[in-house]
Amino acid sequence: MLSLPNFIAALLVTTAANAASLQKQDSWGGALSLGPTQSTIISAVTTLIPGEAPLTQNGELFLWPGMSNGTGDLVQTTLESWPTNAWCGAVPGQWCVRASVFRSFGQIDGTAGVVSGTDEVLIQYTLQSDQMTWTQ
Repeated sequence: MLSLPNFIAALLVTTAANAASLQKQDSWGGALSLGPTQSTIISAVTTLIPGEAPLTQNGELFLWPGMSNGTGDLVQTTLESWPTNAWCGAVPGQWCVRASVFRSFGQIDGTAGVVSGTDEVLIQYTLQSDQMTWTQ
């Protein structure tokens, strides 16, 4: 039978060995939130220059600015790199891009386009006069 100090040492060695075999499978990456506010954003503009999409990859890569509209919707524009981007007409090194809105009903996507790594992608969200609808 192991003494308590030897048991703890054995447990730590086993735990360390198991932890070394673990790897991170998914990540949302960096994010910025301005948090709750009493202010109303009526327009937001950004430009992304994505660089060349990976030529080989495991899984999918998404770059996107998104904004909650205060009604539970997430208004977003995504630059997407899949193992093959042929679905949007892109060739290796190019991105697919599309505007969408995400809510409890799921995601509704606009028509996808193709973006090259040096393209400047202007993304503009504008709140309409009904104070509920966003134009992307």
